[in-house]
Amino acid sequence: MPIPDTLLIIMRQAIRRYLGDNPDGLEVTLAVLAAIGEVRMAQIHPKLGTAKQLVGRETAVQLSAMYGDRHQQLTSGHKNTWPALDWVNSYTRHRVLPR
Repeated sequence: MPIPDTLLIIMRQAIRRYLGDNPDGLEVTLAVLAAIGEVRMAQIHPKLGTAKQLVGRETAVQLSAMYGDRHQQLTSGHKNTWPALDWVNSYTRHRVLPR
């Protein structure tokens, strides 16, 4: 099930905004999940767990498309520390190296 174009736009905007505010930040996946929101996750997949995995994978794809080899996918399974995202347990960290 592909991610709808409207949500891909939201994802790219969230990535740019997060990295603009946090150039050394590692929590871009959480920023993307927050921008989409729990309610809209159903547009991606009816099962929330599957939708979160798909968003995580697509976040990596979008980062690579936007930043090329400056994008680094780091280890997965980091515990979520954003209280507003109580529906997210863990995530994969990403880094974008400076130019």
